[in-house]
Amino acid sequence: MTTVGVDFTHNYGYGGIGTYSRELVKEMSFLYPEVNFELITQLRKRFRFQGCFNGIENIDIKEVMPSRLLLGKGLGFAVDAVRLSLWRQASKKLDLIHFTYPEFYVSGLHNAVSTIHDIIPLYIEKYKEIDREHLMKYKIDTIIKESHRVIVPSEFVKSELEKYFPDSIGKNSVIYEGVKDLFKCCPVDYEVLKKYGIPVGMPFYLYVGRLEQRKNLDYVFEAFRMLPDSIRKEAGLVVVGNGNDRLAAALRDKIRKLGIDNSVYHLQGVPDLDLLHFYNAATALLFVSYSEGFGLPLVEAMNCGCPSIISNVSSLPEVADGAALLVDPYDVEQISHGMETMIGDSNLRETLKNRGLMVAKRYTWRNAATETMALYQQALA
Repeated sequence: MTTVGVDFTHNYGYGGIGTYSRELVKEMSFLYPEVNFELITQLRKRFRFQGCFNGIENIDIKEVMPSRLLLGKGLGFAVDAVRLSLWRQASKKLDLIHFTYPEFYVSGLHNAVSTIHDIIPLYIEKYKEIDREHLMKYKIDTIIKESHRVIVPSEFVKSELEKYFPDSIGKNSVIYEGVKDLFKCCPVDYEVLKKYGIPVGMPFYLYVGRLEQRKNLDYVFEAFRMLPDSIRKEAGLVVVGNGNDRLAAALRDKIRKLGIDNSVYHLQGVPDLDLLHFYNAATALLFVSYSEGFGLPLVEAMNCGCPSIISNVSSLPEVADGAALLVDPYDVEQISHGMETMIGDSNLRETLKNRGLMVAKRYTWRNAATETMALYQQALA
């Protein structure tokens, strides 16, 4: 029986990478009961995601890796040496190891497959910190040299990877991510929205994702402030996402200075069962990042029949495939104009909704699982 190890030393969060890892492994375990999956995680972290896999017989969670901060930041190198030794021991018992996050890749193993979600620090100026850029170049270069195959979530990431790392040509495979089955068109339960303080009947723009600089929330808030008074007095902006305390405080300060604090609703820790109703109730998803490797919120919105306003750069136009209104993320006036156009044109919203429902059908975890297993088999051949 084939045994595949999957690196879960970071995947107990609920960001895009955590969702990718959990949903992919869960779907593969259902489709391929003859394959055992060992999820390698940190000590005492099983509880963070064990509930996702309860009752699945061919998934085993192994708590073996110490945290890099176990001995403090200054001694992280010592913990890394221990982790490397543990990974090498584990690899001897595994037919294949899938690293789903480049920063946690372990060099020197003979049987690895890796997923690279994006290489944003290499081409977005705001992220070009010298130390981080050099570290990422070294890490990605090592992954490409050592991994049997490299999975990327879009043609955009594939092209960027091959531009910066020509040696990756021939190793990269595009496997689109999926959307959870619960995200679908449904009647809105306004009691769900009311418990978060959202007025019933209020039209609103919706942002879903982490609070990060690359998500362009500064321009989102400025674009909302630039809307005509007739729209801004009636509509709201709902921001669903977590982030570090410093950035969250900076965004709250920005909202206050713009004088839109009575119209912006920042929600954290919204479970998917509630988020479903936000997607179905929203006038539009507002997702104007400077760059995305894939863009799960866009696919979730399309599957719920929610029209979207998205960036005209990176992977988003590819993933939307004509099912969204495109704007320049570096042009705040264009973003605001797109918001005004969307809320005022019901025919446009209906057209984008119908197109989005068609496009979203191609993004399923079943497809991702089938294509990933085929890639595993190539690596094992």
